[in-house]
Amino acid sequence: MGEKNGVLRVSPMEESKKIEDMKHYWSFGYHDNDYGHVTNICLSYDEKFLFSIGADSNIFGILFNSSTEDLEKARKEKIRVECKSGVKEAVDIDDSSAYSIEQAKQKSEYDKMIAIAEGKKADMRQKINGLRKLFKDLTTKNDQLVSRLKLSRDEFMLEETIKEHVIKQINEKIDLTYRELAWQSEKCRLMLEKVQSKFKDAIDCDHVVVHSFDKSVNVSTFRTVALPKDMEAYKVELENQYLAKLLEKQKTKENLDAQVD
Repeated sequence: MGEKNGVLRVSPMEESKKIEDMKHYWSFGYHDNDYGHVTNICLSYDEKFLFSIGADSNIFGILFNSSTEDLEKARKEKIRVECKSGVKEAVDIDDSSAYSIEQAKQKSEYDKMIAIAEGKKADMRQKINGLRKLFKDLTTKNDQLVSRLKLSRDEFMLEETIKEHVIKQINEKIDLTYRELAWQSEKCRLMLEKVQSKFKDAIDCDHVVVHSFDKSVNVSTFRTVALPKDMEAYKVELENQYLAKLLEKQKTKENLDAQVD
């Protein structure tokens, strides 16, 4: 059984097979007391090893119904999985400049967005060229008219209010686009902060392995979870009390030495 405080408990099953009838048991705390409540327990296929998984991201393997010889034998053996269908050999990518799967996906989406934008630009250019051709045809027909029927160049110009209204609409669309991008940027920032606070900020020391170049020797650190804020405050308070007691003992010793002198 796995408990909330990270302790594993092993007890022989009585004939009644009821939990309340269990008397003798063995228990040991493998996982963290605060964050390591046991989430899953399972036995190996031969029931010689017991594996426990905790919320502190640790997995422990324990000798169960076996000896150290079985452990050494299990380390030397290699698991072989037979595959009935033919397995195609994977071609490794040696080019350091090649895109990863995520980079290729992002580039594909970016290229798709660029293609859509270029398509819209081409449609708009085509419309503008059509309007230019229409305007040129109108000016040509206007020049061919008699003097009393001709229109001046100023009469072909749009009113300033219409031009200002069009420019205002364009600026509003640009401002809306900026605000949408700002919202998306803030959303991504908050998502990153949540992921960091959930998986990274709670870690006081990560698992780091340093390997030697000359010998097959390595040194590693343990992945530890930081103390909660209330426990950290309690720790600081205990340290302050300890220092206060040391100072009090030192003052008492100095007073006794002065009295003896």
